[in-house]
Amino acid sequence: MLQISTGKFFKGEAHETLRRAIYYTNYRIFREDERIETQAGSLQPVIGVHGLGALTCEIIERIEKLPGGPYSGEVIATGGDTLINDFAAIVSFTLNITCTADLDLARRLVANERPSLGADLVPQKYVPRMFDRAVDWQPGDAADLQRFVSDLMALERKSYEGVMRAIRRYVIGAHRISDDVNIAYALFVMSMESLAQNYDGFEPAWDDYDQNKRRSVDEALRDAPEAAANRVRAAVLANEHVAIARRFREFALAHVGPSFFREEAQTAVNAVSRPDLSIALRQAYSIRSSYVHHLKDIPHLLVGIGGFHETMAVDGEPALTFAGLARVARHVIKTFVAQAPKTETEDFDWRKDLPGKLTMQLAPQYWIYNPQGFDATTAQQYLVAFIGQVVGILLQPSSKLTDIRPVLEKVEVLVTGLAKPAQRLPMLALYFLFNFFAPEDSRSAGYPKLIETYKSDFDTPSIISLAAHLLTGQNPDWPLPLMEELYTRYFRERHYANTLDLGRILEAAFILRLAEQNRATGDLTRAKELIAFAVETCPGHVSLRNFEALNQMDDKAAICWQAILLPAKTSIG
Repeated sequence: MLQISTGKFFKGEAHETLRRAIYYTNYRIFREDERIETQAGSLQPVIGVHGLGALTCEIIERIEKLPGGPYSGEVIATGGDTLINDFAAIVSFTLNITCTADLDLARRLVANERPSLGADLVPQKYVPRMFDRAVDWQPGDAADLQRFVSDLMALERKSYEGVMRAIRRYVIGAHRISDDVNIAYALFVMSMESLAQNYDGFEPAWDDYDQNKRRSVDEALRDAPEAAANRVRAAVLANEHVAIARRFREFALAHVGPSFFREEAQTAVNAVSRPDLSIALRQAYSIRSSYVHHLKDIPHLLVGIGGFHETMAVDGEPALTFAGLARVARHVIKTFVAQAPKTETEDFDWRKDLPGKLTMQLAPQYWIYNPQGFDATTAQQYLVAFIGQVVGILLQPSSKLTDIRPVLEKVEVLVTGLAKPAQRLPMLALYFLFNFFAPEDSRSAGYPKLIETYKSDFDTPSIISLAAHLLTGQNPDWPLPLMEELYTRYFRERHYANTLDLGRILEAAFILRLAEQNRATGDLTRAKELIAFAVETCPGHVSLRNFEALNQMDDKAAICWQAILLPAKTSIG
């Protein structure tokens, strides 16, 4: 939102709203007339509280005006919280200080005297400066913040979004030091990893693979021809984890400049060296993965000793402490911002990124009647929506169907030009279901002739044909093996784009219909299994649960899904 408020995506005038907030911080600006202006917002000192410093933040929120407006419902401002929190994160990251609108959080980070659960030390002992009781203003701070914010706002939108994710992860990771050092360490690594996803300046090598696993594979390939052994190694290297770990390391190394080992290292304790950095980054990624996947604590040497040493030896190899990892992460992210392409203007649909917006699909009654978007590619979407309405009527007969005759007129035209049954079937099922349930005087002119013409399309077992059969009270007479195959395929592929979503009630009806076919053949064990699965498919259905609990399975009592799933007064057909 901060970048949007700069106006770089606008082509006209903008609504402007002044946002103010108090940031609680350990940063001290002693001159009350001192004001730090940046492209995103400004900072000015005010009287602090509870031993903390405080800064007034001011941000101008801009939203482009709609031409010819203002209009009723036009967005002229957001709540402002995203702007305030993101700017606080940028200030905290750039100046390496605590800066937050949350007074309790600031007090916990800066003033804590006792370590939290799982930690040996308070946050001040892990990362230098950021959590000190007081950090004094330095003459170059304003210029550093202004330059970083200017570069950040000038980034192409895709890069800006990536950097903001990285900064948020870094700052959140720093905050988590006070309550979980393992999460904090992982988040520091992830702050760089998130930027590395599109970095392709590397090729995984066999040496990147875990040393112990590599030795086992090499031993197994000892007598294999060299060409075959290399193919096996290449296949092993195709493992995604190896590629991701190498990408992370190469990205970080590519964004570590000379200043990291010179000016920035002057105040560091046991500063990490260039030869050690690659190994230490590999260790950091491995530590992050061990925690994320196995909740394995980070090595105690990295969190149990104060003094801000940047590296410690873990398993005979250099590893980054919090102090070292924090300095690497800040340097890498800042270098990325400095080197990434900049642009003064950019075409970007910024409205979709406004905070506080929630995009949801419209209820079917608001669009299913409209033929404008209906064709062979969207027919199944219309069918799913209409099936939902039909099920609603079966469960609550007072419900109403949407009049979709304008869409069905288009079906009558389109279906004749489709050669394959699979293309026609969604349209035909929609056409059939509406006319089956609609009053006689509301049916389509071409019904039932159109359905009779293509009746054979419904004969081949398919989920669409099954739905049409079940909803109209017909039990398809397909052989049990074909029904079992259809059942297996549906529940394996039910979330695929080309698979019709039956919804819970129809899924349960399908399962119960299959259970009845198994019961009729004498396979009571399979029928019971299917009834149990039907309950677990539609767990909120009381009658279905009662049926399972009370049913004494035998080969004479037929399983009628309608009697179980639908209200007693509802009948189909």
